[in-house]
Amino acid sequence: MDIDAILSKPVFSKMPPEQISAFKELILKLDGKTMIQAMPIMINFMKDVPKGPVLSAEEQEAMTEAVLESLNESEREKFKMMMALTKKH
Repeated sequence: MDIDAILSKPVFSKMPPEQISAFKELILKLDGKTMIQAMPIMINFMKDVPKGPVLSAEEQEAMTEAVLESLNESEREKFKMMMALTKKH
Protein backbone atom coordinates (compact mmCIF):
# COMPACT_ATOMS: atom_id res chain seq x y z
CA MET A 1 0.00 0.00 0.00
CA ASP A 2 1.39 3.38 -1.00
CA ILE A 3 0.05 5.77 1.63
CA ASP A 4 1.71 8.77 -0.01
CA ALA A 5 -0.10 8.01 -3.29
CA ILE A 6 -3.38 7.75 -1.40
CA LEU A 7 -2.80 11.04 0.40
CA SER A 8 -1.76 12.81 -2.80
CA LYS A 9 -5.33 12.57 -4.12
CA PRO A 10 -6.84 16.03 -4.63
CA VAL A 11 -9.52 15.39 -2.00
CA PHE A 12 -6.87 15.48 0.73
CA SER A 13 -5.34 18.78 -0.45
CA LYS A 14 -7.68 20.90 1.67
CA MET A 15 -7.12 18.99 4.91
CA PRO A 16 -4.84 20.60 7.49
CA PRO A 17 -1.35 19.03 7.68
CA GLU A 18 -1.97 17.89 11.27
CA GLN A 19 -5.02 15.88 10.21
CA ILE A 20 -3.18 14.37 7.24
CA SER A 21 -0.25 13.39 9.45
CA ALA A 22 -2.56 11.78 12.02
CA PHE A 23 -4.46 9.95 9.28
CA LYS A 24 -1.21 8.68 7.75
CA GLU A 25 -0.18 7.34 11.14
CA LEU A 26 -3.58 5.64 11.48
CA ILE A 27 -3.26 3.91 8.11
CA LEU A 28 0.24 2.68 8.94
CA LYS A 29 -0.98 1.33 12.29
CA LEU A 30 -3.93 -0.46 10.64
CA ASP A 31 -1.89 -2.11 7.89
CA GLY A 32 -2.39 -5.87 8.10
CA LYS A 33 -4.50 -5.77 11.27
CA THR A 34 -7.67 -7.75 11.80
CA MET A 35 -10.86 -5.85 12.58
CA ILE A 36 -10.56 -6.89 16.23
CA GLN A 37 -7.05 -5.42 16.34
CA ALA A 38 -8.05 -2.36 14.30
CA MET A 39 -11.10 -1.29 16.30
CA PRO A 40 -9.26 0.12 19.35
CA ILE A 41 -6.79 1.86 17.03
CA MET A 42 -9.65 3.51 15.12
CA ILE A 43 -11.49 4.46 18.32
CA ASN A 44 -8.35 6.10 19.73
CA PHE A 45 -7.84 7.92 16.42
CA MET A 46 -11.37 9.32 16.56
CA LYS A 47 -10.79 10.55 20.12
CA ASP A 48 -7.34 12.00 19.46
CA VAL A 49 -7.57 13.27 15.86
CA PRO A 50 -6.32 16.84 15.66
CA LYS A 51 -9.21 19.26 15.58
CA GLY A 52 -9.71 21.20 12.43
CA PRO A 53 -12.38 21.88 9.86
CA VAL A 54 -15.21 19.38 9.72
CA LEU A 55 -14.41 16.83 7.03
CA SER A 56 -16.52 16.94 3.90
CA ALA A 57 -18.42 13.86 2.78
CA GLU A 58 -15.85 13.48 -0.01
CA GLU A 59 -12.95 13.58 2.48
CA GLN A 60 -14.69 11.08 4.75
CA GLU A 61 -15.26 8.74 1.81
CA ALA A 62 -11.61 9.01 0.72
CA MET A 63 -10.45 8.26 4.26
CA THR A 64 -12.74 5.24 4.42
CA GLU A 65 -11.36 3.97 1.12
CA ALA A 66 -7.81 4.39 2.43
CA VAL A 67 -8.67 2.43 5.57
CA LEU A 68 -10.20 -0.31 3.41
CA GLU A 69 -7.00 -0.51 1.36
CA SER A 70 -5.01 -1.17 4.53
CA LEU A 71 -7.12 -4.24 5.41
CA ASN A 72 -7.04 -7.68 3.82
CA GLU A 73 -10.07 -8.79 1.79
CA SER A 74 -11.78 -10.67 4.62
CA GLU A 75 -11.33 -7.78 7.05
CA ARG A 76 -12.48 -5.31 4.37
CA GLU A 77 -15.85 -7.05 4.20
CA LYS A 78 -16.20 -6.93 7.99
CA PHE A 79 -15.34 -3.22 7.97
CA LYS A 80 -17.93 -2.53 5.25
CA MET A 81 -20.59 -4.37 7.25
CA MET A 82 -19.66 -2.41 10.38
CA MET A 83 -19.81 0.89 8.48
CA ALA A 84 -23.23 -0.01 7.07
CA LEU A 85 -24.51 -0.63 10.57
CA THR A 86 -23.22 2.70 11.87
CA LYS A 87 -24.50 4.91 9.05
CA LYS A 88 -27.19 7.32 10.15
CA HIS A 89 -30.52 6.90 8.44
